[in-house]
Amino acid sequence: PLAVASSLSLLPFLLALLLLFLAPSYSAGAQVEEEGDGYGGDARAASVAVTGAANAAGTSATTPPPSADDSYWWNEVTGEVSMSDPLVEAKGHHDLGHDRTFWTDPNTNKQVWEVPEAYAWEEVPSKEDPTRKYFWNPVSQVSTWDKPAVLGWNVAEIGFWYNTVTGESRNAPPPEIGYHDPEKNRTYWVDPVTHAPVWFPPPQWSWRAERSEDPAHNGEAFYVNTVTGESTWERPAVLAWSRKSRSKTYYFNRVTGKSTYQRPRELGHVDKATGRVYYEVAPRNDNPHLQLRSGSSSAAAAAAAAGTGGGAKEVTWEVPKYAAGAWTEHQSKDDAPHPGQTYFHNSVTDKVQWTKPEETAWITFHEDL
Repeated sequence: PLAVASSLSLLPFLLALLLLFLAPSYSAGAQVEEEGDGYGGDARAASVAVTGAANAAGTSATTPPPSADDSYWWNEVTGEVSMSDPLVEAKGHHDLGHDRTFWTDPNTNKQVWEVPEAYAWEEVPSKEDPTRKYFWNPVSQVSTWDKPAVLGWNVAEIGFWYNTVTGESRNAPPPEIGYHDPEKNRTYWVDPVTHAPVWFPPPQWSWRAERSEDPAHNGEAFYVNTVTGESTWERPAVLAWSRKSRSKTYYFNRVTGKSTYQRPRELGHVDKATGRVYYEVAPRNDNPHLQLRSGSSSAAAAAAAAGTGGGAKEVTWEVPKYAAGAWTEHQSKDDAPHPGQTYFHNSVTDKVQWTKPEETAWITFHEDL
C-alpha cells in the first residue's frame, strides 16, 4: 500500500500520484512544438533550451485544457503536498464589521485579533553573516536556524505532459513512466495487459537509450528493449514524455532560427475582451493616445495594457502585410510551369513566392517543469 511521503525527495512522485486523478488524457487542445534531445534517456529529464541555433525538427500538438486549479503547494520542510492553499489560515481573515484581520489559533481553536504564535514566524538576516538567515517568532520570543514548517510552503505549476514522438498531451502523468511507492522507495508499473502492479516495466515500456560505437554513426543514439533485445534507431514513445509549463513559453522561427520570449509582432496580440487578434501598425508620436482602425477601443486598451513598446502605437483589426495571417499556402495547378508545387501568396501585397515566408514560421515552445 502507498503511504504518505515525508521526505522532500519524494515530492515529484507524490505530485504524480495526485495528478493521476485530476483529468483524463487528451490528444488535442495552444500549439506545442518540441525538439528531440537526440539521445533519449529518462523522459522525465528531457529539456527544451532556448537557443538561436535550435533544431527545428519536432512534432506538434496542442495543450490539454487546464484542470480547475493548475497550481499545487509543496512544503520543503515537511515534504507535504497540497492541492489547495495551505496558508489560508496563516494569512488570516478580514472582519468587515471591524475592518480588521483575525485568525483562528490552531492550538486553542479560538478566534483572535493578534497573529497566533504558530503563524508569527519571520525570516531575519543574521547580523554576523548577512548571507545567512535565521527565524524569529515575536510572539514566543524564540529564534532558530531551522525554517519553521509554516514558512516552508511553495507554490508550483502543475502544467501538462507532452510526448515529442506521438504529439500526445495530457494532464495526468503517463502510465509508462511508472508510479512511486514511498513505503518501499521503488518505482512500480501497472501492466497494460494484465492490469497487475509490477516492479519492472512491462516489455513494451522496457526501452533505454545507448550510444553507437560505430564510427559511421558518430555516437548517434539508438534504443534497446531490455526485455526483448529489440533495437531501433527510432526513439520509442515511452522515452519521449516530459512535463511542460502552460505559462512559460517562447517562440522559435523555423526559417530564421531566431528565438524570443516576446510574442512576435507577426502573430499580433489577442484582445482578451473579444478574443480577436489585433496588430500594431506604426508609432504615433504625434498623438498621445492609441488609435484604432475598424473596431472598438477594446483593442487599443489591450495594447496599452500590454505595454509592448516605447511610445504610443496605432493598432488595427485588419491583417497588415507583415502578419502571418496575410499569407496563405497554395498548390500550383497541373497546367502551371511547376505543377503541384507549393507556393505562398500575400493577400495584402499580392506577392507570390515559392519559399515559406519567415512571418509564418513561428512556433511556440513550452518549457519543461
